Amino acid sequence: MPKQRRRPRRPAWAAWAPDLARDLVKLWPWVADAPRARVVATLGARLGPQWTAAALVAWAQHVRGRRPLDAHKVRVALPYLLTLLDEAFTGVDEPPAPARLHDERRRQLVDDERAEMRAAQAAWRAHLDERDQAAAGPDSPGRAAARAAAARARGDR
Repeated sequence: MPKQRRRPRRPAWAAWAPDLARDLVKLWPWVADAPRARVVATLGARLGPQWTAAALVAWAQHVRGRRPLDAHKVRVALPYLLTLLDEAFTGVDEPPAPARLHDERRRQLVDDERAEMRAAQAAWRAHLDERDQAAAGPDSPGRAAARAAAARARGDR
C-alpha cells in the first residue's frame, strides 16, 4: 500500500483573513496593489478573527492620529501595510479586539524588563559578595570597626 502524502495544515487564520483582506481593499484601495496572499498572511499573522476592516482602519487612524496616505502616494503597498500595523499594535494602548502582534509586543516588553531586573540583581549580588569578602579579610576595615565597637562596649579606650 503506497504512503499517502500529508497535506500541510492550514493556519487558523485561513478561515477569516481572506474576508478581512477583501473588505480592507474597499477601505484602503492601495492594499490591492500588494499580492493578495501576502496581505492575507500579513493580516492573519498579526490580528485575530474578531477584527473587521472598518475596526482596523478606525484603530489605525486612532493610534496614528491621522489618516493613512492616499492610494496614489503609496509606492509599495505591503511594506506600508506592515508599517501601519506595527504602529497600530506596538503601542501601549490596548486594541479593541485581541491582536497577536500586540500580545507579542507586550510579551517582549515583559521579557526585556525581566532581563534588566536579572542583570540589576546580578550586579547587586556581585557588589554584596565583594563587600562581604572585603569585610571578612583579617585586616579589613569591617573587622577593625567591629573590634572598636566591641572595645567601646567593654569600656576600653
